Amino acid sequence: MEVTAAERQVVGQDLKPRGTVRVTATDTLCFALLMPICRAFRERFPEIKLEIAISDQLFNLSKREADVALRPTLRPPETLLGRKLGDIGQAVYGPAGHPAAVESNPDLTNYDWVGPDPSLAYTNLDQWMTKNHLDGRTNCRVNTLMGMREAMWTGMGLTVLPCYLCDPDTRFVRIGQPIPEMRTELWSLTHPDLKSVSRIRAFLDFVTEAISKNKTLLAGMPV
Repeated sequence: MEVTAAERQVVGQDLKPRGTVRVTATDTLCFALLMPICRAFRERFPEIKLEIAISDQLFNLSKREADVALRPTLRPPETLLGRKLGDIGQAVYGPAGHPAAVESNPDLTNYDWVGPDPSLAYTNLDQWMTKNHLDGRTNCRVNTLMGMREAMWTGMGLTVLPCYLCDPDTRFVRIGQPIPEMRTELWSLTHPDLKSVSRIRAFLDFVTEAISKNKTLLAGMPV
């Protein structure tokens, strides 16, 4: 641990935006938001290389498994330096043309559902589906949100997904407004020892500015 702390102090002396930034984010954030931002970042900072680790697990930033983490959470770790980037709205989605989309107040229990596999440990969604009596209509469970989206698209059932992941895609239709109890927040996280590293600061500032332009998409614009 002492070696790791010393390494962070040495890294913190870097004053020029060059070198490598290791970023970890979930698959949905990478595919729907982060990759275009990373491309634009590299165009502005060509001397900074990016390493992107796609994972739903929060890497240990204290051990330098990653320099920056982008995570949806309502409880960011207090030991890390965090910035709230915006609210993430989530809503019910189906494939384009789904009959529930044309009903003014659809009975969701009339339709098949795609849910999270227990290994995903998606407690909020599990609770919401149970409260709305959807467990008995859930005939497919998937262990990633991207997998749930693809299962929904093929017609296996309705599902709940982040608005930023589905709203821009004409293959999908949103059924109703974002679900209040499914709202979460998007945070950027880094170790406090790295806050003065120029390349880390440049990446965090760039991501913050880029996502601020997409806050409506992130939260789910009214339909």
